[in-house]
Amino acid sequence: MPQALQLPESLQALHTLAYNLKWSWTPSTQELFAQINPTLWKESRSNPVEVLKNTEESRLTELAADESFVAKVNAEHKALEAYLSDTAPSLAGEVGQGLAKGIESLSGPIAYFSMEYGITESLPIYAGGLGVLAGDHTKSASDLNIPFVGIGMMYRSGYFEQSLDENGLQQSLYPERDFSNLPVLPVLDGEGQPLILDIPLPHRKLFFRIWEAKVGRSTLYLLDTQLNTNREEDRELTAKLYGGDTTTRICQELLIGVGGVRALQAMGVNASVYHLNEGHAAFVGIERVRQAIEQDGSLSLEQAIEQVKGSQVFTTHTPVPAGHDRFMTDMVRPYFQALLPENQHGNIQDLLELGLEYKDHMNSLFCMTVLALHTCRACNGVSKIHGDVSRKMWQHLWPQSEADDVPIGHITNGIHAATWTSTTYSKLFDQYIGEGWESHLVDDAAWNKVNEIPAGALWDARQACKAALIDFARYRVRLQRSIRNESAEALEAANSILDPNAFTIGFARRFAPYKRATLIFSDSERLSAILNNSERPVQILFAGKAHPHNREGQALIQTIHDFAKKPEFAGKIVLLENYDMAVGRHLVQGVDLWLNNPTPPQEASGTSGQKVAFNGGVNLSILDGWWDEGYNGENGWAIGDGKLFDQVQQQNDHDVNSMYSLLENDIVPMYYNRDADGVPQEWIAKVRKAMQTLISPFNTHRMVRDYLTDIYAAN
Repeated sequence: MPQALQLPESLQALHTLAYNLKWSWTPSTQELFAQINPTLWKESRSNPVEVLKNTEESRLTELAADESFVAKVNAEHKALEAYLSDTAPSLAGEVGQGLAKGIESLSGPIAYFSMEYGITESLPIYAGGLGVLAGDHTKSASDLNIPFVGIGMMYRSGYFEQSLDENGLQQSLYPERDFSNLPVLPVLDGEGQPLILDIPLPHRKLFFRIWEAKVGRSTLYLLDTQLNTNREEDRELTAKLYGGDTTTRICQELLIGVGGVRALQAMGVNASVYHLNEGHAAFVGIERVRQAIEQDGSLSLEQAIEQVKGSQVFTTHTPVPAGHDRFMTDMVRPYFQALLPENQHGNIQDLLELGLEYKDHMNSLFCMTVLALHTCRACNGVSKIHGDVSRKMWQHLWPQSEADDVPIGHITNGIHAATWTSTTYSKLFDQYIGEGWESHLVDDAAWNKVNEIPAGALWDARQACKAALIDFARYRVRLQRSIRNESAEALEAANSILDPNAFTIGFARRFAPYKRATLIFSDSERLSAILNNSERPVQILFAGKAHPHNREGQALIQTIHDFAKKPEFAGKIVLLENYDMAVGRHLVQGVDLWLNNPTPPQEASGTSGQKVAFNGGVNLSILDGWWDEGYNGENGWAIGDGKLFDQVQQQNDHDVNSMYSLLENDIVPMYYNRDADGVPQEWIAKVRKAMQTLISPFNTHRMVRDYLTDIYAAN
C-alpha cells in the first residue's frame, strides 16, 4: 500500500472517501475536498488523495477541530456507506424490477476489458471518447447494482499532455505520475506484498502487478509492468496509452487480454460474462480457449471455442476500416507459440485463422476485430447507423449471408448523467422531475415534467452555466499564456475574453480529419458576418487533441489557432488546450449549441452531444451516430438533412452551406428573439424538447440496462 494518509482521528473517514471514486460523480463530496484546500484542489485536477497528502498538518488540525466540517465528513461517509450497502433497484417502477431479475440471472460479475477508462481527469488513463464511455459504463453498472469489474492498464504517463506553441504547433508531453498520489491501491497477495503475475512472451516472461480503483460498487483492476524484473522495453508497455510501435501494441494487447484473464483468476473473480470493449482485448478469447483445452483434454479446439463464446461478448466502436488493429500473421505466430504449451502447438494455425479476414489469402493480416467476432457469442455497434455500417464492413466474414443477416447488432451509447449534469440543472431536475431524479432516467413520461419548469428558471440556469464556462475558459487561457511566457498585457487580456451574453457554440473532440474540425471556416467572410453581428454576437470555443503521429490532425489545430488570431475573430474564437474531462465537462455544461460535423457515416456514436441536453443546450449535428436516432425535427437541428455525396468536396460544400444557413436564418435569430422579460421563449421551447426527448434514451443507465437484458443475461 502507498504511504498511508496521515489524518487526525476525527477526519479518518476522508481516507475512505478519497479512495472510492464515487466522489467523481458526487458534488457534495467534491465540495468537501475543495474546502480543505481550494487552490490545491484546482491544481491537482480535483484529486482528493493529492489534496490530503499535500495539505499542511496545521490546516488538517484546524479542520479536525471544526465541528461543522467534521459533521460534513461524517455525513458524506455515511452516504457512501449507505450507497455501497443498498441492494434495492436503483431505477423506478417496473424497469427497476426487470433490472433486478436480470441481475439475479448472472452467476458472477461482468468482466469488462478496455484499454482506457475515463473516470475523472485526475486519473489520466484515457484518451477520448472510448475511455469516457468505458468510465460512464462502469459508473452506471455501479449505480444499477450490476456486479462489475473492469480490466485496464495503469499508464505511468497516460495519453499525453497537450501544449501549443506560439504558432499553434502541438507539443506532446508525457509527465510521469506518482501512483501513490492517485486514488488507487495495489492488490496484495496472501503475505501482504504486491501481487505479481506473468504472461509468456517470446523468450521471456512479462511480469505485471495490479492496482485497484474503487468506482462506487464497481472495481477497476489496472495492470502495470513497471517492475525491475522486466526488460526496459517491457517496463514501457504501461508507460503510454496508444504509444510505441506495432510490437508495443501487440504486447499491450496480450497483457490486457491474457494478463487480464489471469489477474481475475488469481484474485478469485469468477466472471459470468467477459465483455470486450473494442478489439484491443480480443486475446482474452485465445487465453480462455487455451485454458479450456488444458483443463479438459477431451475438448477439441472447436468445442473449446464454442464453450468460450458462450460467455464472451464484444462491442465494436470503429466504423473506419483503418481503425481496426491488424498485424502481420508471422508477427503474431511466435507470441502464440510462447503462449500455448507444446501439446497445443498443433492448434496454432487454426487459432491464427480466427483472426484472418481472408483465410484463402496468403498475405492476409491478423485482425483483432475479426478474432473478437469469431470468439464472441454477441457483437454490437454503438448506434443504429454504426450497426448497419459494421454489418456491411464485416459481411465478407459471412459470405453466404446478406448484410442485414450479419450477426452484429447495436446498443446506442449513452452518458452517465450524474457525471455530466451541472449542479445547477441537477437542482432543477430534483425540484421538477423529483428528488433523486436519476432514478427516473429511463422513464420517458417523467421527462414530460420539464414542461413545468418555468422558462425564466431554465434561462437563468443556462446563463449561470455559461458564466461558469467563461470563468473556466479565462482561467485556462491565462494559464496557457503564462506557460508560454506571454506578456503581462496578454495575461490581463485573458480576463476579458468571451462575452457572457453572446451566443456560444462548442466544438470539442479528437482532431481526426474525418471529424472536420475546420469545416466552419470554409467561408471566412460568411463566418465573420455571423460572429460579428453587433446585435446578435456569436462566439465559438474549440478543444481537442490530435494523436502525436497524426500530422493532418495537428494541422487542423494550427488552422483553428491561426483563425483565432485574425483581427476579425480575436476574442470570438477561443482554442482551449489540453482537452480532458474537466474541459469537456465545462463545455457541455456551458455552451448554448453543440456543433458536430463529421463526414457521414463515419461517426460511430458521438456521445459528447448527448451531454448538452442535460444542461440546457441544443445540438447542431450531422445526421450520423446517435443524432440520427435522437433528432426529431423539434429538439435541435440537422446539418445536411442526411444527404450523402460521393465526392468529398461536394459533401463538404453541401454540409457547410447547410450549417451557415441554419445559423444565419434559424438558430441565432431564435436565440436573440426575447420577450419583455428578456427570455427567448422559442429557444427555451427547443431546450425543453431536447430534454424531453433526449435525456431518457441517451444515458448509460438505459445503455447498461440494455446490455444486461439483451446481451449479458441473454444466454
